[in-house]
Amino acid sequence: MSRSASTQLPRQPGGQKQPKGKRLLDRVNFTKANVAKVQCLPGRSETFVWDAAVSGLGIRALKSGKRTWVYQYRDGDGRNRRMVLGDVASVAIDTVRELARQHANDVAKGGNPSAERQGKRGGGSLADVIEDYLAYVEGKLKRTSYRSTKLNLKTHAKQLHHERIDAVHRAHTALRVPI
Repeated sequence: MSRSASTQLPRQPGGQKQPKGKRLLDRVNFTKANVAKVQCLPGRSETFVWDAAVSGLGIRALKSGKRTWVYQYRDGDGRNRRMVLGDVASVAIDTVRELARQHANDVAKGGNPSAERQGKRGGGSLADVIEDYLAYVEGKLKRTSYRSTKLNLKTHAKQLHHERIDAVHRAHTALRVPI
């Protein structure tokens, strides 16, 4: 006797057929025990498991064994965005759930948490700003003033050159205090 495919597939709760490409355990209620069991499925490079309690919150398990919390949402342009919230071993479930709820609230108000995070990272370093400034004032200042300014910015502020521009404050430059 031949069985049809519909009798062999596992059924979802409520008697509905499982959608193609989905696994029955895609959405689970995250507890410490359940999170500890999440691993990458054999033969795959990554596996995602999503929280049943908070929409968009999940765990990305890599083949290497690394597991990270992720938040996935759809931005204003309709594109799926996914951002890492931290390592599963170092960030608690309650903390990451609250963070995911905050991001969901921002998205509901029209925000884009991923773009905001990238904007903060793309601020550039102080060295980049100094180079741009020196190029701008080179023809505008007298030669001795330009040399003095260049010396001060390139030599005396050198310990701050590697810092992101949004991390440098007036107190750091006035007191020459490392960040």
